[in-house]
Amino acid sequence: MKNVFKTIFVLLIFGTSVQAQERINVIEDAYIQGGETVNAALGKTDPLKLMIANSDLGNKYARTSFLKFELPRNIKSAVYIALNVNLKVFQSKDKPNDVLNLEIYSIEDSSWNENEITAFSAPKLGTLLGVSLIPQSNKDGLYTVELKADEFKKLAKDSKKNTITLALVSTKNTISAMAATKEKSLKDSAYLSFE
Repeated sequence: MKNVFKTIFVLLIFGTSVQAQERINVIEDAYIQGGETVNAALGKTDPLKLMIANSDLGNKYARTSFLKFELPRNIKSAVYIALNVNLKVFQSKDKPNDVLNLEIYSIEDSSWNENEITAFSAPKLGTLLGVSLIPQSNKDGLYTVELKADEFKKLAKDSKKNTITLALVSTKNTISAMAATKEKSLKDSAYLSFE
């Protein structure tokens, strides 16, 4: 009986200080690609996956993914904001020890549409909000990238329609990755968490 009261006491003291994280699901997601597909709207023709690789090369293997979120008002008081993305980082026989250098950038212009965005029409990258080094794997994994909360909240404050866009970029190596879109699996698609 003493242990039960001790457990209840501990839960009352520590349970009140734990904040629950809130989740914001992606509302639009698409990737763009260079080369012959520079004018292709891959969010429409290839809507089940997002690709990230060689984002700065400008060739057919240059891929950047875009995520759009509708923000709740209470995010402006958040102290912790993170992007959660379920990724498969493809294995490289030539460079088995390389990792995906995943960079998350803000995008000031959220007027793009997932059925129309192309490499030619994509909005420009803004501020770097977070970076994560992700190892190669033969299966999907959920990765959380903490974002610079102050920079994110500034972008949210400046948003005219309470939407924000993030770009998933990799420029440091040739490792590539794939993620599910909301069309493929809402459960496995990218989301923001905050507290």
